[in-house]
Amino acid sequence: LQTLTELDLPENNIIDLPENVFEELVLLKKLSLDRNHISILELNIFAKNIDLEEISLSFNHLYFIHEKTFVNLINLKHLYLSGNKLEHLQSLIFEKNTNLEVIDVKFNRLKYIPENIFDNNKALNFPKCSFENNVCIAEEKFETLDDFKAKIASTCKPLLYDEMKSLMEK
Repeated sequence: LQTLTELDLPENNIIDLPENVFEELVLLKKLSLDRNHISILELNIFAKNIDLEEISLSFNHLYFIHEKTFVNLINLKHLYLSGNKLEHLQSLIFEKNTNLEVIDVKFNRLKYIPENIFDNNKALNFPKCSFENNVCIAEEKFETLDDFKAKIASTCKPLLYDEMKSLMEK
């Protein structure tokens, strides 16, 4: 298993992912866990997977991702989180993912996206990213970071303290 570079586990009724579940897979480059029942990603779940380039967690039940979940993934290029229950993305969640090219968060419940969320992601290809069908972004596609910032500044308001607190207590 230590030489495994791709792991594809869609539709396996996975509910929980223990914090150390991927730690032996140090050469893992591509991980697909689409269409399971995952609701939480543990803080250090990808701590030893620095070679990961693509993660797909679409159509699960994710409602919260800690801002340090992806911090060790310096080679991450593609992240697919569509069709979950995310209401908020924390401002530093992608800070260390400077190679991130594509992110897909369509069909979530995003009410707030921090304006500075992608400031460190210079490789991000906005025309290939998907944000639509969320509470604060309807159908728009963005050509540049500036287009994205202009839109979220006008439609994606910060969560109130009580809303944020209830998310963290789930």
